[in-house]
Amino acid sequence: MVRQSPHYTEKDVSIKNPDAVVRARVSGEAASRVEFPNDNIARLGSFRAGVPHEISSDGFRVDDTRKLGSLSVRASDKISDGGFGKESARKDLHSKFLGIVRKIVKFGCDSVPIALGAGVKHSHPAAYNCLMKEFGRAGNVGEVFRLFSEMKASRLEPNVLCYNTLINSLVTTNRIDKAWDVFREMISSNVFPNISTFNIMVKGCSWYLGRFDLAYEILEEMSKVGCGPDVTTYSTLITGLCRAGQIEEAFDVLNRQMVEANCSPNVFTFTPILQGICAKGQIEDANSLIELMENCGCSPNTVTYNILIDALCKKKDFDGVKKILGESVLKGWKPNAVTYNIYIDGLCKAGKAEEAYRVLDVMMRNRLYPTVVTLNILLDCLCRALKLYEAKCLLERSRELEWHVSIFDYNTVMSGFCRIGGWPTVWKLFTDTLKKGIVPNTRTYNIVIHSLCKAGIVGLAKCMVDSEGFVADVVTYNTLIHGLYQVGDTSAVGLLFDRMSVGSGSEYCCI
Repeated sequence: MVRQSPHYTEKDVSIKNPDAVVRARVSGEAASRVEFPNDNIARLGSFRAGVPHEISSDGFRVDDTRKLGSLSVRASDKISDGGFGKESARKDLHSKFLGIVRKIVKFGCDSVPIALGAGVKHSHPAAYNCLMKEFGRAGNVGEVFRLFSEMKASRLEPNVLCYNTLINSLVTTNRIDKAWDVFREMISSNVFPNISTFNIMVKGCSWYLGRFDLAYEILEEMSKVGCGPDVTTYSTLITGLCRAGQIEEAFDVLNRQMVEANCSPNVFTFTPILQGICAKGQIEDANSLIELMENCGCSPNTVTYNILIDALCKKKDFDGVKKILGESVLKGWKPNAVTYNIYIDGLCKAGKAEEAYRVLDVMMRNRLYPTVVTLNILLDCLCRALKLYEAKCLLERSRELEWHVSIFDYNTVMSGFCRIGGWPTVWKLFTDTLKKGIVPNTRTYNIVIHSLCKAGIVGLAKCMVDSEGFVADVVTYNTLIHGLYQVGDTSAVGLLFDRMSVGSGSEYCCI
């Protein structure tokens, strides 16, 4: 059960949402020691950051990947209703989906990206920082560096906000070694870090490196220099601990360290703990934690309830979801498009297509219009109803429908054809993406490779692995190794093991 936290009298203190985890790799060595130019700044101490040669984040993430695993449906297998009811009911899914496409075209809008090489009209650090932030949000660290260098070349002194933007861009792309370099440069330039700077470094150490010893050391040094940890600092550390599965230690930070520091938690402190509990399927503990939040005067928000709804959907407890949504007005929170997308996705995966469309109607009556994510969920629903050729037809008519399809939409339909052994259609859809200028991702290649291996066309699958620009992952290697074994090519398996990099290939392969 959830441990009881002491009652807090202070109200909610809002903080920014944690940045999305970007899966990337770091090479090289991080700064082993931070050196300071004078006695005042030297009080910050020496942080040791030993960074392994290659690091990938291991946090909670939302992506479209579904491990292909061992799919056994053959093209000759009889296609059943798949739990979607009578055939007459299933035939209507195509027209319903088409109607949603038209609504998205009507209400949708595309954002305009900032052009690479964009300059600053007014020579002031704040103007540079504004543009740096935009590129940082887009994950383009190169442009952030370019603007930072341009600012210094213009004889402008970067302030602490500019340094924070650059350091945060490096941290969120998992380049922690470079972040420490910039932090050292910041100190040597007599720019004193603020609490946001320290919080960013805590995020780098806990979220990406998993170096909680170093994160705790930063917290100690913050107090020594008169810049004590705040609720954001502790919330960031708790998020890192929960992502590493260390829920008990996260509770220790909440129940002991924050109480000792007289720091009241807010909704962002509790939410990662809730996410960690829900990831283990512990619904009762999750409900207890939400009750504890309410007792502490920290009302759960929409994100909090979305996490709980997602956990309930995975348990197929749709009555529980209805209860939560029914109490939303009383509890003072408002469901958003993400809430309904989670609910609709859960219903579709449970084979409740008609109910999913009824929920969609409720969503739209609440003035929440379908998003591209909603559309992809419904497209997957169409494929699960084994209306694959209708789904394929919709993709081919995308320009006519003014529907801006993405690689995720293609992956959904291709995966459906892969399940029934339709490798020629998978291959055609793959070539269509290239003709339309839609860039395939790793999952796209994995679906095609899996489809080819199922059909015994392992030679072409091997060629795809060798394709320029394609970075194979563990799913790719598992799929190809299984395909090679199926055709009896054991010598090629040995060669494949030889070429796999240590840590990201062979030691994770399951045959």
